[in-house]
Amino acid sequence: MSALTYLITQAWNSLLKRSGFIGTVCSTMGITLGALICISTFAYVLILKPLPYSKQESLFSITQIAKNATTDNISLELNVPGLVEMYNNQPVFSEQALIFYGKKILLSTPEQPTVSISHVTPGWFNLFDVKMAKGRIFDSNEEVNTFHHGAIISYEVWQNMFQGDENILEQKLSFGESSFPIIGVIEKNFIEPKLNGGDFKTEVWLPWDFSFSNAELRTNWQASFDELVYIGQLAEDISVSQAQMLLGPQNNKKWQEAMSDSMFFKDWSVEIELVHLQEVILGGHANTLLLLLAGVLGLVIIATANIINLFSSRTAEQLPKLSIHAALGAKKRDIFRVVLAESTILMALSVIVALIFSYVGFVLIRINLSEVFPRVEELSVDLFTICLALVLLVAFALIFAWFSSRMIDYKTLIVMLKGSGKGTGFQISKRARQLLIVSQIAVVTFIAFINISLLKNSIDSITEPLEFNIERMIDIDLTVSRAPTKEELEGSPLGEAIRNKILELPQVESISAARSPLSGFDDWSFTEPRNNIQFTPDYKSVDSNYFEMIQQPLVEGSYFSASDVKDENLVIIINEELAQHIAPNSSAIGMKLISAEEDTYTIIGVVKSVKIPGSTRIPLRIYVPTSVHSIEMMIKLAPGQELSRSELVSAIKEVTSLLAIYEMTKVTTLQNTLLFSKYMTAITTTSITLLTFLLAGIGLYGVLSYSTQMRRLEIGTRMALGAKKGDLISMVIKDNMPAILLGFFISLILLLVMYNIYAGELSEYIELSLIFTAACTVLCTIAIALISCYGPLRKYIVKPAIYSLRDG
Repeated sequence: MSALTYLITQAWNSLLKRSGFIGTVCSTMGITLGALICISTFAYVLILKPLPYSKQESLFSITQIAKNATTDNISLELNVPGLVEMYNNQPVFSEQALIFYGKKILLSTPEQPTVSISHVTPGWFNLFDVKMAKGRIFDSNEEVNTFHHGAIISYEVWQNMFQGDENILEQKLSFGESSFPIIGVIEKNFIEPKLNGGDFKTEVWLPWDFSFSNAELRTNWQASFDELVYIGQLAEDISVSQAQMLLGPQNNKKWQEAMSDSMFFKDWSVEIELVHLQEVILGGHANTLLLLLAGVLGLVIIATANIINLFSSRTAEQLPKLSIHAALGAKKRDIFRVVLAESTILMALSVIVALIFSYVGFVLIRINLSEVFPRVEELSVDLFTICLALVLLVAFALIFAWFSSRMIDYKTLIVMLKGSGKGTGFQISKRARQLLIVSQIAVVTFIAFINISLLKNSIDSITEPLEFNIERMIDIDLTVSRAPTKEELEGSPLGEAIRNKILELPQVESISAARSPLSGFDDWSFTEPRNNIQFTPDYKSVDSNYFEMIQQPLVEGSYFSASDVKDENLVIIINEELAQHIAPNSSAIGMKLISAEEDTYTIIGVVKSVKIPGSTRIPLRIYVPTSVHSIEMMIKLAPGQELSRSELVSAIKEVTSLLAIYEMTKVTTLQNTLLFSKYMTAITTTSITLLTFLLAGIGLYGVLSYSTQMRRLEIGTRMALGAKKGDLISMVIKDNMPAILLGFFISLILLLVMYNIYAGELSEYIELSLIFTAACTVLCTIAIALISCYGPLRKYIVKPAIYSLRDG
């Protein structure tokens, strides 16, 4: 048997006698290292791992920045004619693609589901290395302005909607009056780049030409969309700055010519910026992951301190055996190897637990966070995960062995041997014990304060009462399923007829020709001519029932009347924020606002400013009368009633077959979606906080238990001389209080350093309530420290002094 095998076998046999020690080390380090491996792998995939596309290094997205001399730069959404102009004439990209994300109702199946569609040019498939399970990708037949019908579906659609039909290429998809033969199925393992954020996952790809059924939008430079994306592969001989210089002036000239009649954009210009594909996909998630990683590292530090303390006790227990090794001629390095063998076995078991724990974490992330973070489908136990696990195994095995061996005095082993172990003993120095207490208190206070602050912020957002009513509300959005007939175009408004029909249903209490505030707002540029104030507020088209349905209070003036909607009057209602912005010292009622289209609106009302769930600010908002033709609506159900999609479909079909349901969503569901990140933050911070306190409690209890055990003779003597229980408790607390206070001080320094580094990002959390958060953190930490002081002492002070004296 080799020396290494013998060493490991002896170490394993020795550990088997201390199963509790094995369980404590493996569970503590397994869970904390599992969390570290999981989050580190996630951070690696999002931030460092190359994208799964061969051309990823040279892929860039185009964004527009609008500028003028007096206003801050604003990000300008892309428009169709500008993109097509650039697509046809750009000199900087060797390969390029236009994308428009949208949804359509699939009429070729009985269920008529709403499917997610990407309208793309052929270059998209080449840029992202798309492989096909069946059929072909788009080619020159589907280029811009060819209007060639063809559809490509995802592997999931093929399997779930068409049950994996081998003759899928003989099938067709019908959207409205257009039919698209299926020409291909994308392979199962293709990872779609998230270029538009959110949880959009393409089910069907159609040619770019079918992105807009309204021909006017193809030439309207003022109609911009955040669903538009331009991706290109930069030519090898052109830099990013050169590309921006080549594209910018050409695009700006066309844009200014198109905007020459716009009062709002009279003195504006636009610049082109190229953003790397990695940055587009990552978005703003890097800071979130890095903060989460910092929290997990704090847990690892606490767990490490705890295990060092356990190894110290284990080393003290093994001194007699180690003295025999020394007697047989073992050197210091040989003693280190003995200790290293045990720490290696324990860390190997811990890493196995950690890999299982991290795998479970990957599964939970893929299930719960796919709508929040990109690239979660790439998470798995891969080469990076295994390498990281091995590095952690070696690193922590060496760390624990080094700390243990440092506490062994070789001369002490010789003394133990000469005295046969009588009257000798090994103790962890008081300085080492105090250092462990300081580190535990500092780290737990730092981590707990940050997480409790985030938890409080999330709970405040979740529990913050809405300033408007959404109970029993359903948002409905209809869409045109075919080309309208002449009679339908010239007849009475179908939107109004449908609303009247729905209102006849016994389940419905009231209805509005606008969706709820939680469905979102659009942007619209305005100018206040009296003071020449330009601004771009959020806007929503609403009817005369909207404000009363959601119970949004009127502050001044009046709501819209039915005639305002019917006659399409140029009147407007604004919120308090906008009223304060344009008329800080007077009433805004009667003031004029000029839109980007140069229509003049009169302000007739001011409504209370309301905050959308999950938002930290209230933007400027305006409301304009909607059209009687509107096919958006908000339904309020009668108490105790439900309305199914099929019942709504039947009601609509009684009026017309032209329109179909595009979306039907309970407003409370929208609320939960908006608060999803807050819920996840609350769950994550609660878990980290509880785990932090638990690990700190275990560590402090272990350190103070050891200290108390070393002082049991002193405790017995004091009791024999008449010391009361309270005196002994005060003595232990007083002895450890300097270390506890020093830990608090160090945590304060760490928090101040972090604030100085991230002052901008943390400004929204700085408020008076932080005093309460700090007090809670300190009180919880002190409670843990006091319990850790009293717990080990209790077994001595509840018994007569003779027991402590005898054991001592």
